[in-house]
Order: sequence, then structure tokens, then C-alpha cells
Amino acid sequence: MLNRRNFGEQENCWVVISKERQTKVICAFDNEIYVLSRELASEQIIPPFTTPVRKYTSVILSPDKEKLAFMSDESLVQICSSDFKIFHCEFFCTPYAMPCSFYWCTDFAIFVGEGNSYSLTGLVNDTMNFSCEDSSFAVCQEPDGLRIYSRNKHEFIRCVNKSAVEIFRVGSLSPAAFLVVAHAEYIANSYKAFEYIRLILDQLPDAIQTCIDAATHFFDPSIQKRLLLAFVPTVEVDAYTNACRTLRILNAIREINFAMPISYLQLKSLTLPNLINRLIAREQYPLAVSCCRYLRLDSGIGVNRVVMHWASKIVRDKSISDERIVDRIKEKSTEFPDISFASIAEIAAQHKRMDLATKLLNYEKNLERQVFMLMKLNRNEKALSKAAQIYSVILHLRESFEKISDLSLIMRNFPIPFTLYKSFVREINADNFRFLLEETDDFIGQALYHLKASNAPVFDITDKVETLQLAEKCFHLAKENFCVSQLCDNIKLLKFQEELAEKFNDSSSLVDCSLQETVEWLICANECNYVEMAKKEFKISDRQLCWWKMRAFAKASRWQDLENFAKHKKPPIGYLPFIQECMKYSNKEEAQKYFSKVTADDRLEALIILKNYESAANLAIQQRNEEALNRILSLCSINKLPEYDTILSLKKQWKKQKK
Repeated sequence: MLNRRNFGEQENCWVVISKERQTKVICAFDNEIYVLSRELASEQIIPPFTTPVRKYTSVILSPDKEKLAFMSDESLVQICSSDFKIFHCEFFCTPYAMPCSFYWCTDFAIFVGEGNSYSLTGLVNDTMNFSCEDSSFAVCQEPDGLRIYSRNKHEFIRCVNKSAVEIFRVGSLSPAAFLVVAHAEYIANSYKAFEYIRLILDQLPDAIQTCIDAATHFFDPSIQKRLLLAFVPTVEVDAYTNACRTLRILNAIREINFAMPISYLQLKSLTLPNLINRLIAREQYPLAVSCCRYLRLDSGIGVNRVVMHWASKIVRDKSISDERIVDRIKEKSTEFPDISFASIAEIAAQHKRMDLATKLLNYEKNLERQVFMLMKLNRNEKALSKAAQIYSVILHLRESFEKISDLSLIMRNFPIPFTLYKSFVREINADNFRFLLEETDDFIGQALYHLKASNAPVFDITDKVETLQLAEKCFHLAKENFCVSQLCDNIKLLKFQEELAEKFNDSSSLVDCSLQETVEWLICANECNYVEMAKKEFKISDRQLCWWKMRAFAKASRWQDLENFAKHKKPPIGYLPFIQECMKYSNKEEAQKYFSKVTADDRLEALIILKNYESAANLAIQQRNEEALNRILSLCSINKLPEYDTILSLKKQWKKQKK
């Protein structure tokens, strides 16, 4: 915000420049110009103008944010770059009463107007004066020009496109100009057409592109046609067809019935999907549908979306009866077969028109959506009746076909009934279900089938391995690499367990166990060689193996082995887990053996695990760890320990000392 103590008075005019993540404010106080920004202090700028002024009344920024135009109280317009380094021009415009309309027209001209007259001045001081039939007008700035609205007219002023200048300027010798002339001669059946084409043969692609570009910037269809007919089929076919499509849409929406006279550049900025949105908002549904079809937009974002908006509009209109709405939507469904009655019914339900929603659902082709919406509308009996129809048909067809494979071939064409049919077959006959999965190349389904079969109780582990190998093969065909990897490890583990079961004659303790359980069993059995073999085969880390050894010894109450293991080599997991594991089995005496080896950072946690709460509280106070102290108090309170009062008094004393 400006500080009046610094500047003495309110600014006359100002403009904001925001680019390259920097925002500046240009302010004018009488004839002084200042630059303000958040990062830097205010700075007075000496502009590169030659004519001094008494007072600036207006300042405007060009659309490209590269130029500034100042107007003085004497109608002097001065233009420079936005960094005040380059002087462009200055000129006196016709004196107008202040304030007047003062705008940039694109990046190359200044518009000044008041009453029923206005002028346009370029950066080389070329001025054009205009008058308006009405006594007043309003101006709207666009990225590529200005719109002037009067009582009876809507005019759009912009700089002539460079491509158009290149073609139509007097005496133009550009390839595009020759191409247009060649087409005119060709229409006149003149041999000169060939001569003109031969002159620009090497530059023909550029000439075609220039004509296409120029055509898109004209509003007059006759000029568009003249330029586009000069097209010679080359590699620019896509650009040509896109331009034709875009111009056809632009010409359609520029019609007086629709009155959207936007330019080609404005359409590019707006984008075609947003143009469809505007047409929908203005309820121009037929034109929106035509545009979607012409542009070949996907039905989900094109025609169907427009039709859904139309349907939503009439559903919301409570003055129309339910029967009339259903009839109108049915009529449209003949033209738009992909229309979703269930979606329209959902809209009707949102507007509390439940009866209308139910009537619309009678025409929904997707039975699944129909049943779902009926349940949503609390029409449960009707939903159940619709759902039962599918199973009735399946049962009837099953009795009609001698071969199940023939029925499967027919059912495949109907996704939802086929899903139900598979569920039906799975419940009736597992073998037929497997054949059905194989017929349809449903590799995921086959893999899941084999996995389920592998979980059945078997006496021979070989059968289980073979079944899992079939599942692995199916996952491989389905390109489910993660599942393949997991099954490979599982099969490898089963084979390893089978080998151990044969050696130790103990299949119940080893087969179908996890890798951890297997390794822990081997540790307790002192089978170090097999432990190392498992570590190498299954890539078990030293840290993980340390955890498993510690847990195996603690679980078997082999405390001496646990102590020897801890002494043999410093465990990678530290000594705190040893205390935890001992306390898990209520062996505090063993747990205390490891307390001296715990690091200073873990000592507080170790005391809490050992339930030495008073010592833990003292240490927490030393470490200024109030959170740990509160935790200790909570544990004492829950277990109703006598240390609670002592620790509470310690906390109070500590609090007093802190104050």
C-alpha cells in the first residue's frame, strides 16, 4: 500500500506488472513515475520520454506486458518498454474530456476515444480516426483486439494478421500471394496458373501454410474460401483439414442466431471443450451436438454430455409432467442410442422426483445399472425381480444346450450375464468352471482357481507344488510379475521344507510353515548348515536373521544360548530388542543382563520395558523428556503401582524448577 507521508498525495494513475514471478506497481504522481515492489524500496524512474508533461492521468500495460503507455492531461500519449529502457513513440491525440477510453489494441496500437469518436495510433505514429453513429459506446479489451459496443452495433477492431498482409498488400511478391493469384488464374482457365506455381514450387509448403493461417483470421467466409481453395495437396493436409473444421465451427457460432463472434485466437485460448461448455450454458444444444459430431469428440465428453445436460434441464423443470419427460427422452434415445436412462434417473432422484426416476429406469438397457438404481431408489422388490431374470435366462439356456461350451460362446458376448454365469458354474461344477476359464483365456481366474486348489488338504507335498506351478504359469501369461515372483519363492520354500521333512522325518512341524517359522525351527534344532543354506537361498539379511535367532531362543526359553548369541558378536539390531523379548516371557532377570549394553539413547526405553519406573522417571527428568514422564505416570496409573505418587511428586518438583 502507498504511504502518503512518503508521496504527499494520492497517486494519479497506476498499473500492476506481474511477470517472471515478480510483481511491480507502476505509479504516477503528477509527472513523477515510481516503481513499487514487495522486495525492494520504492524507486523513482526517469522515463525515456523527450517531451515533459505536467501530469499523467492514465497508464496502461500492453497484453504482452512488454510496453507501457502513459497519457498526460494535455492528451499526450507516450509509449516505452515496461522496464523504461526503450522509447517507442509519443503523439498528441485529439483532446478528449477526461476520463476517456484509453486501451491497447493488441500490442501495436493505442485506442483513444470519447463520445462518438475514437482513434487508433500505431507505434510509428500512424493514426486512423473513426466516428460512431451512436452518441456513446463501450469498449472491451480482448487479447487480440478490442470490441466496441454501441446501441446498434458490435465492432471488433484488431491489427491485420501478418499472413494476410503478406498476401494482400499492394504489389506483394510473396509465395502465398502468387499461390492465390495462381488459383484465380486456374479458375479462369488461364495457362498463367502453371507459370505462377512454377515460380514458387520450392516454396509451395510455406505458401500453403501462410494461406491457411491467413484464412483462419478472417471473419468473411468468402475470403476464407478464396484462401483455402488455393490449397495444393502436400504434407500439410492435417493443418488444412483442422483449419477447415475450426472455421466451420467459428462461422456457425458467429451466426446472428448464436451471436458468438469470437476470433480464431480467442477460440484457441478458450479451447473447443470450453466452447461446448459455453454452448451448453446458453442452452444451444443442437449446435453443441453438431460441433461435437463434427469434431468427432469422444461421446463421453461430447454428444452424450450435451444430451445429459439437456435431459437434466427438462428433469429439473417441474412444470413438465413425468409422462411428457419420459416421452421426450425416449424420442431422443432413437437419435442418441447411447443415452443413459439410469444417469438421468439419478438426476431425477436428486431433485426428489422418485416416480419419474422409476419410470425412466424401465428403459435402461444396462441391467446392472438398472438394478443398482432401483435399489438406490428403495424399489427393492422390483430390483430383485430384474436381477432374477438373469438367472432365469441362464437356467433356461443351460437346459437348452447340450454342450456347455456352446452356451459359453454365446454368453461371452454379454459381459454382465457372463460374469453371473461364471459364478453359477463355479458353484455347480468346479471342473466345468476351470474349463470355462481356459476357454476364455482368463489367466488371472485360472491362477486364482489353482491357488484355491493348492490350499486343499493334501497328503503329498508334490501335488501342492505342481498346483502352485500351474498358478505361476497362469500369472506369467497374465504378465503379473509380482505374483510370479511370490509364487516362485513359495514353491522354492515348499521344496526346501520337503527336503527337511524327509531328513528329520517331521512333516507336521515343517511343511506349510512360513519362512520365519522354518528358520526358527532349524535354529532351535542347531542345524546351522541349513540355516545358512536358507539365508543364502532366500536372501535373508543379517539383521533379519538376528531377529529370528533371538526370538527362537527366547521362545524356546534357551536363555543361555540367547546370552551366548548376544556375546558372540554385537547384534545389528542392538540390545534393546533382547530386553523386550525377555520381558515378553516375564524373565526380568535375563533382561537385566543386557541393560548395561544398551546405548544411552535407548536407556530410558529400556528402563520403562524393565518396569523400573522410578529410575525411568528420574532419567526422563534429566533428559527433560516430559512426554516420556507422562507415559510413565500413565503406566503406573493403569497398573495401580505404588510408584505413582513418588513419580507425580517428582514431576511437580521439576515443574516448579522449570518456572
